Amino acid sequence: MRAGIVVAGVVVLVIGLVLAFVPLVNQGSTHVGQFQSLAEGPSGFSITGSIPVSITWSAATSGSLSVAVSSCSPSSASAGTCNGPYTWHNQSGTSGSESFSIPDGGSAIFAFSSLGGASVTMTTALSTIGAILLVIGIIVLIVGLVLRRKQPEPSAVPPAAPVA
Repeated sequence: MRAGIVVAGVVVLVIGLVLAFVPLVNQGSTHVGQFQSLAEGPSGFSITGSIPVSITWSAATSGSLSVAVSSCSPSSASAGTCNGPYTWHNQSGTSGSESFSIPDGGSAIFAFSSLGGASVTMTTALSTIGAILLVIGIIVLIVGLVLRRKQPEPSAVPPAAPVA
């Protein structure tokens, strides 16, 4: 076993896990007006079929933020032509946060119930890059576990002294 290769494999594996499943990339902030809906879709693509997303929101006045997650594109969701099933996430107050997954190509539709609206910030995970690093980390880890340390060559036995 080569300890350095094993450690490198574990480090790449952990980085891949973090990038694949922890929302770190800021997608920007949007303002949702009172009783208006706004559809946003995360940028990127995931080989797992969905992108982990985290939202944080704040408002000047207390209200209710409703988030409908759909597999429809943001343009069809904004146009009202989306017939797909929705997964609802609701929060009340003046601020909050929540994490969920949006299907590839899908969208989140935001609506706020109080005067003044709310500011919503979306962050996403780097699912594809994370998945690639996961695979590379597993391969490097396996290689490190399979490789054996070079054994020192046995030294040559000196010739025996002649017997007289």
